[in-house]
Amino acid sequence: MVDDLTPEQLQALAALGSEHGLPADLEDNVVNALQQRRLIVAGTGWRVAMRAAITAAAAMLIFLLGVGTARWLPTASPPVAEVDRQFILLLLEPIDAVLDQAEEAERVVEYRAWAGGVAAQGRLVAGEKLSDDRHFVGPRLAGEIESASAERVTGFFVVRAETLQAALSLARECPHARHGGRIEVREIQPT
Repeated sequence: MVDDLTPEQLQALAALGSEHGLPADLEDNVVNALQQRRLIVAGTGWRVAMRAAITAAAAMLIFLLGVGTARWLPTASPPVAEVDRQFILLLLEPIDAVLDQAEEAERVVEYRAWAGGVAAQGRLVAGEKLSDDRHFVGPRLAGEIESASAERVTGFFVVRAETLQAALSLARECPHARHGGRIEVREIQPT
């Protein structure tokens, strides 16, 4: 504290002590006694200010880490009535259907918006686009030709619904049907 006084104030303080016959080391004795009782912290004013600045910076860092972590954590879906049934919506397209990049990008945006609405209802479990590459494992059936199907599965969504009718209703709202594709709806049987 004495470090914060102007030269004139220091001079007046010294004169005050000498006028009343106070011992010269009185201040040091009082400060030492207060420090021993831990009523004040030893150190100059800049050290105390530095500690306060470090403490404030640490508190701000902890706060920012908390905010940053919250942004990266997945948000919980809104609660839905106890729905134990899950259905897969298989997106089928004609085997010869080909989209250019611009059309495909537009559809991805549209499908994401639809899936976002289903997720907001707490009904979306998963959904992905599938590669056109197909690989088979296991024996071939007699006379089977791997590309004989007139349709190919291009994607899927897994949804929660109370009934088959509710799952079919979700499928009817999917943009895939509006673009000429078909949607096969199948209930997932727990194993």
